[in-house]
Amino acid sequence: MANTIKLSTGLQEVEINGKRTIMINPTDEGFLSDLYSLLERLEEIHKSHITDETADIKTRFEASKAREKEQREAVDALLGEGFCSDVFGSARLYSLSGGLTLIELLLYGILDFMDEDLKKQQAARSEKIAFYTNKYNKKRARAKK
Repeated sequence: MANTIKLSTGLQEVEINGKRTIMINPTDEGFLSDLYSLLERLEEIHKSHITDETADIKTRFEASKAREKEQREAVDALLGEGFCSDVFGSARLYSLSGGLTLIELLLYGILDFMDEDLKKQQAARSEKIAFYTNKYNKKRARAKK
């Protein structure tokens, strides 16, 4: 029988508003990079749908709907198909709540979670490194005797 070493991938379930669960490793720089890329993409979409302020209201509302659709698709591409519908329902991503837009609340919430977990992981890492350093220094000292 083969020996087995089991490694944790660090993946954690993060529940969003009790409506959707995402799986992330909060210390994964790749996911963090993806979040920042999403922010850039949302801004690009926003800029691509800016209408002239003199445009009639129907044109402006149509641009707003197109922008919302593309932005939801960008969020869903990162966090999973149907994510926006599940979490935000029919509310617009840029609707305000508590002084931030809904998408900002989500992204800052994820970033805060990642930051908190990183601090915990760094503390745990320091403890483990100290444990193994001490363990192998003792073995080395015994071997020298």
